[in-house]
Amino acid sequence: MKAQRNTHFHQAALSKCPRCNGSSHVLWNQLGHDILQGAHCDHRFGLPLLSDCHLAHVYSDDYFEGGGAGYSNYLSEGTMLRKRGRQYAKRIKKLTGKTGTVVDVGAAAGFLLQGWFDAGWTGYGVEPNATMARYGREVNRVDVRCNTFESIEDLAPNSVDCVAMLQVLPHLIDPVSAIQKANSILKPDGMLLIETWDRSSYFATFAGKG
Repeated sequence: MKAQRNTHFHQAALSKCPRCNGSSHVLWNQLGHDILQGAHCDHRFGLPLLSDCHLAHVYSDDYFEGGGAGYSNYLSEGTMLRKRGRQYAKRIKKLTGKTGTVVDVGAAAGFLLQGWFDAGWTGYGVEPNATMARYGREVNRVDVRCNTFESIEDLAPNSVDCVAMLQVLPHLIDPVSAIQKANSILKPDGMLLIETWDRSSYFATFAGKG
């Protein structure tokens, strides 16, 4: 019963909008998970059942090769992802006039990170899936640390030039805290790079909520 009470406590705490910390209401249920919307900021978010195995279940190896909510074959997209990493690295250099150190949040197997390195950057990735993190280290030869960005503690303040969150922000339980943590490790002139979904886009509108 104790474990059940803890789960309900987490659910109640998360019913507050993680963006504005205000109240929220349920819009619909998707595959057993409530989709909520903040009453004040219009932000939408999911309400997962938090437990010790939540990350292991959601971002298991099947997420990267089983299709569904994840990838049908993530490793086959390596060339494209590495190219995208180079493109972003060059854009940030154009804005700042320099290269530097990057932290790639949700790095998976490190293909994006390879692209940053191709463009003259250094740095490391953070990835909760152990298989992908190991592939990044052993095959792609980049530093991918197996952890969640929210949990990792040995990140020095004011130490990096760019934190990259490419298609990762909606996956975080508390995106506001994650952004605050990213800002804390950035140098005063550092850049926070976010690529995320736009539910007002033409494709999202066409696809609908399901």
